Amino acid sequence: MKDVSVNKLLDQIVQLNRELTPADLAQGSRLFQKLEFEANEVLLQAGQVCRHLYFLDEGLIRCHTFADDRTLWCEFENTFFMSPRSFFQQVPSREILTFLEPSRVYAIRYQDLNELYQTNPRWAVWGVRFMEREYQKLESIYQLLFYKDASERYEELLAARPDVTQRVPLHYIASFLGVSPISLSRIRAGKQKKRF
Repeated sequence: MKDVSVNKLLDQIVQLNRELTPADLAQGSRLFQKLEFEANEVLLQAGQVCRHLYFLDEGLIRCHTFADDRTLWCEFENTFFMSPRSFFQQVPSREILTFLEPSRVYAIRYQDLNELYQTNPRWAVWGVRFMEREYQKLESIYQLLFYKDASERYEELLAARPDVTQRVPLHYIASFLGVSPISLSRIRAGKQKKRF
């Protein structure tokens, strides 16, 4: 991987374990494959097994349900993502992963990642820290959805991602927040009134 954007991937890897040596990084980075996708292209269908961990270098991806098209999460650039249950258990996914923008990702196969963990203790530590961070992300989504009202959820989403309303269609945001598009419009209108 000689692409300049690979530096973002390596930076994110090192953030989770600064003890990884240049040789460790070279060992791992050789296993990542660069892939490019168009907007609205599906990466993973419900019923398929998620066989890769992905790093989103550029773009935006949405995870949503098959039955009711509910938005479970969106990931923006410089983050790792996968269908967690499907990836970690190697079972069919319940979700669909769809790109909302033209996107570039780096993908590492499940088997290759596990081999890194088994053969290199520093990569194994990285794996533990990665799991801790993923758990914290899920916990924060849980806290947001179950302990905040719709207006508070919207405010926190804007604080975390100020560009979300420019990049994610409002009906997907409403779906993620658990409100109707009409309710989201009212929340947004109320926010506008508070400014003046």
